[in-house]
Amino acid sequence: MAEQMKILITGAAGQVGTTLIKGLGDRYQLRGLDRVPVPGLEDTIEGDVADFATMLAATEGMDAAIHLTGVDHEWEGVLPTNIVGTYNLLEAARVNGIKRIAYASRAGVHGPSPDEVTRRVDMPLQRRPPCVMPTGALCGVCQPVAWRSEKKRL
Repeated sequence: MAEQMKILITGAAGQVGTTLIKGLGDRYQLRGLDRVPVPGLEDTIEGDVADFATMLAATEGMDAAIHLTGVDHEWEGVLPTNIVGTYNLLEAARVNGIKRIAYASRAGVHGPSPDEVTRRVDMPLQRRPPCVMPTGALCGVCQPVAWRSEKKRL
């Protein structure tokens, strides 16, 4: 039998993370990373994505990562979690040879919706003031481009 792929899930204790653990646990070896205990998972690391040493340890031995960690409120949380945390994941993945990363954004990037409306991916984007939420995604897009550019110069 082939060895199972090893996947790190950041934000594993959250609603999406715990759902993924239930759905993927029988097909993959999962490791969870969160600031709080991760229910239903043996291989867990309690730590902060903003700490590079924690992210380096979490990505060690993994084949892929699913990045769910993110906050959408005060800048004091957005900067270390969304931006620094995303950068740390990408850099730790590079150091540890992870070639596959899934980055999950938030429904809020589509703009605010009334509570009684269910957001869907096919909803039109709404004009909105500048937002700090997508900054982690920007880091996720720009960093691989920078790595490719650096490799070409070497």
